[in-house]
Amino acid sequence: MTTSGWRVTWPADILFGSGSRHQLGELLPAGGRVLTVVSRSTATVPVDVLSGRSTEVERVVVAGEPVLDEVAAEVARVRSSDPDLVLAVGGGSVIDTAKALAAFLPNRRHPPRDHLEVVGAGHPLDEPPLPVAALPTTAGTGAEATHNAVLAVPDAARKVSLRDRRLTPRFVAVDPELGRDVPPAVALAAGLDAAVQLVEAAASPMATPPSSMAAMEGARVALPALAKLVRGTADGSDREALAYGALLSGIALANGKLGTIHGFAGVLGGYRELAHGALCGWFAPPVLEATVAALRERAAVGDAAAAASLARYGQLAALATGQPAQPEALVGWFAELVARAKLPPLDLSGLPDAEVVAGVQRASSTRGNPVELSERQLRGVLERLQG
Repeated sequence: MTTSGWRVTWPADILFGSGSRHQLGELLPAGGRVLTVVSRSTATVPVDVLSGRSTEVERVVVAGEPVLDEVAAEVARVRSSDPDLVLAVGGGSVIDTAKALAAFLPNRRHPPRDHLEVVGAGHPLDEPPLPVAALPTTAGTGAEATHNAVLAVPDAARKVSLRDRRLTPRFVAVDPELGRDVPPAVALAAGLDAAVQLVEAAASPMATPPSSMAAMEGARVALPALAKLVRGTADGSDREALAYGALLSGIALANGKLGTIHGFAGVLGGYRELAHGALCGWFAPPVLEATVAALRERAAVGDAAAAASLARYGQLAALATGQPAQPEALVGWFAELVARAKLPPLDLSGLPDAEVVAGVQRASSTRGNPVELSERQLRGVLERLQG
């Protein structure tokens, strides 16, 4: 863990708790011109949030994961409305779309693609993004606390991030009541995403003191709640725990790093139309198994960093299982969770394996893994899930 030279970024104002959505409007500047970004199921919420304090000047309805060309088209459509704030009400896709719009609307020097990493030129934003207010309705991505927006780029067959610390939402209300009517499959995929984010951020050697504290606290409350969600015994307190854990996962990843599970999920999201959280679930057991095995080898020859990472995995395993446990128990916990979750089938046939592995090796998330997995080990993960 990095104990010096770190920086922390999180939303300026966070409201948490049942009913907090009704207070979000009080945080927003009075008289503002607001661009709202919603899903079909959240289309009526902005009326209650704004409650006459601000004016909705334009609306974007998100029907799926944000795609670069579609977001660029929305930028052109709504630019003349000249908003001074973007309000996002929905899941991670809605919030990521809102952050991308907030970035691209005031920045006209370069086309949107040129601001993206990997597939674009990675140009920084010349102008400050519009402020973003976020009201998440799913407990998963933690996008309400991150400074990146993930966009799909179909012609590059991958998802990439737009990054800028100024994209961190300024005003956030996390209201667990909004998760009450989320379809079970969506809630489960979201919960898996949050759980993997917490585990990867906690174990990353690139973690900072704030990100490590956030990840471990989030894991403490969210991992047991996710197990109850999978078993079908979750109640209101578990929804609150998952919402809290998702928020902390966003803080943790924004101020630390993730790992190879997200490296695979990000790359394969460009090849398969599967929920990101489901991909995280499928890849968690084999990636963790390979990582723990590699760390065991290094620790056996005196690698102190590897031993520290194994200790952290042991702590996470204990939080998940409720009893003292070895790191391998965390692998088993995820494997059992995924087996019971009945995730959508994972079809990896016909993939360009070499291209996928190379993409995982280049992925930003992968750099946060406690140990670098070799090409052979990454291929082994793919082959295990293909078989």
